[in-house]
Amino acid sequence: MIVEEFAITSIAHPTQIEGKLTDGRQFYIRYRNNSFYAEVDGKCITRQYIQSTDNDIRFDDYMSTPLMFKYAGFQFFVEEE
Repeated sequence: MIVEEFAITSIAHPTQIEGKLTDGRQFYIRYRNNSFYAEVDGKCITRQYIQSTDNDIRFDDYMSTPLMFKYAGFQFFVEEE
């Protein structure tokens, strides 16, 4: 699943991202209290508990955008000029 566009709708408590995939479907992903949730077109595609490790760039209620895409199984490509 490839992300076409997205917006970070909350950067903390919880971290949330909403957007659209290249096939037109809408998605929503959220990380809160070590719980990760992702849905596409209103249907859950993954829900998991994630333990923080020292190697991850993750804090209590924050997860980076690339890491959120990774856990959701999404890919995002940046076009170079």
